[in-house]
Amino acid sequence: MNYDLNTYRTFKYTSFKYMDNEEIEEVLEEVNVLIAKEDTFFGYKLGNSNNKIHVYWASNDKESFIEGLNQVINEFKKTIYIEFIPPSFLPDMEQQGFRVVSEFMDFWNQDLKIQDILYKSNDIKVRPINNEEYALGSKITFACAGLSRGFDGMEVEKLTQWNESSTSDILVVEKNQKLVGIALVNLYGFDSEKGTCLWLRLIAVKPSEQNQGIGKLLLNHCINWGIERGAKRSFLHADVLNENAVGLYKKIGYVNHCERGQINMEKINR
Repeated sequence: MNYDLNTYRTFKYTSFKYMDNEEIEEVLEEVNVLIAKEDTFFGYKLGNSNNKIHVYWASNDKESFIEGLNQVINEFKKTIYIEFIPPSFLPDMEQQGFRVVSEFMDFWNQDLKIQDILYKSNDIKVRPINNEEYALGSKITFACAGLSRGFDGMEVEKLTQWNESSTSDILVVEKNQKLVGIALVNLYGFDSEKGTCLWLRLIAVKPSEQNQGIGKLLLNHCINWGIERGAKRSFLHADVLNENAVGLYKKIGYVNHCERGQINMEKINR
């Protein structure tokens, strides 16, 4: 069954909800379709290793979702990863052997203010990334993989694509002439009555350099970057168990208004 791109977002429950048409097209180019019915869609793509699949899905009711999920389980003897699980689906998913691997909460700062930039050392500076540094930036993100639930790092190709947009940028922290931190920022909502929004997509600091104020320094630079380009508010998300990051965001004015976040689950199906 062929869907209009908007259809993927209009299912009652769907992992495509927050994607625009361009993002949906990119996903569909990589996804193998397993089910495409009027009330259910399931597709998958292989992860970095052949032992894991990432499932994309859409359904109008829990029964159709569980039926499609059973087909995935029966089809693949691999680790199955699936995002945007509704809280009401959790008991059924847990009975199937799935467990929550991350839950990303939305945090908003509706009144951005210029942040003070305090350097503890003359050997530290924050600047835009250079084209030849994408591999180093990617390496930092993968060094942080697993330090917070749901954070797996970002490949060089994805970093390069991010920096091709005129509304996005990548900032890095240089210490003693070596990269130790990286952040991805983006602006959107230019026509919104609430004002342009700064999206903090990613902040990662090399594990050996953490707990030295580098993350806060990078975060402050990101906020100032957004304000200098017209941002009035900001959005980010973080796993509920990443207490250090959540505490830092709250101190700077980010607030969460949701009871539950984006629930992502996984089943080792061997």
